[in-house]
Amino acid sequence: MTTTTQDKERSYPGSIKGTVTPRPNEKVDLPIRIFTLMDGRVGVDGFRLAAGRNAKAVFLEFPGNISNGKHDFTKDGPITRISYTEGPFHDSPSFEGVKNGKGYVEIKFNRQEGTLFAKIVNVDLKEKHGDIELKLNVTIEAKDLLDQD
Repeated sequence: MTTTTQDKERSYPGSIKGTVTPRPNEKVDLPIRIFTLMDGRVGVDGFRLAAGRNAKAVFLEFPGNISNGKHDFTKDGPITRISYTEGPFHDSPSFEGVKNGKGYVEIKFNRQEGTLFAKIVNVDLKEKHGDIELKLNVTIEAKDLLDQD
């Protein structure tokens, strides 16, 4: 089953808030814009387009049947992907989470109720095509994720 819910004008109740360090504008405060259920995986994306077409986004992906609790961010762990993007809309630097076990994700997901609480703690990020390294600490709170009005 594939379910994707996205609307340019709509935000889901909830947000992604926290910090990306070291960055001049390290605060992250994004509305939830995309929720995806595909092939047993869940994807949640928060993003914002600012003046001058600058973008900032955080993406988290995990299996839909994940057990609630703390999960180290490792190659063998259940968290599939964490990413962060910032900068000009089409040329934004993209950063991928490094599965080195230094960071973790505390998660509480209820698929039937469409609710998600996820705390991403001390996850290292590495620039996809470069050498910049960052650290991500954010909290994701969302509800009504399965509502497709």
